[in-house]
Amino acid sequence: MKPVFADSFYYVALMSARDAGHAAAVEWSRTCTRQAITTEFVLVEVANGLAAAGRRDAFGALLKDLQADPMAVILPASSELFHSGAALYLRRPDTELSLTDCAFGVRP
Repeated sequence: MKPVFADSFYYVALMSARDAGHAAAVEWSRTCTRQAITTEFVLVEVANGLAAAGRRDAFGALLKDLQADPMAVILPASSELFHSGAALYLRRPDTELSLTDCAFGVRP
């Protein structure tokens, strides 16, 4: 079965009950049987979103859970991923894909 890309929108929605996407993220987490792939770039975005005092522990718990989950893969950040993502990002001004998504190789 093909893995699925887990982006920062998903993780932030999953971790915040007030997020508009929370219920969908929780349901997907409960029912999905596919391997979830993310990147260190995505996790930087999530950590930035949780940078407020009192929220950093939530990121620590997420990171620990992902590292322990055999169905989760965290691709390391690299200069190669960054540069190939930046090239795609700049080639496609007609889309709203983030640089983070482009670095993973999401194609519009």
